[in-house]
Amino acid sequence: MQEHDDKYYQDFVFTDKAKRGMPPQIKAQQEKNRAKKQALDDDIVTWMSQQPAQVKQHMNNLLRQEMLFIQQQQTVAQ
Repeated sequence: MQEHDDKYYQDFVFTDKAKRGMPPQIKAQQEKNRAKKQALDDDIVTWMSQQPAQVKQHMNNLLRQEMLFIQQQQTVAQ
């Protein structure tokens, strides 16, 4: 890489600041991904990924039953 002296940079304008930050689309996607990652704890995800399909299906059914139970309780409470 070639090194430059001060004369090389004299015509560059450094006073205009570039806008810093993240585009809103990327920020929204990252937040969405973060929410997905936080749905289950790491140990549960690791354990589930190592189980055979039959166990995964059983666990999914248990989770769905629990979700239905909680939703029904929330509906009654309102």
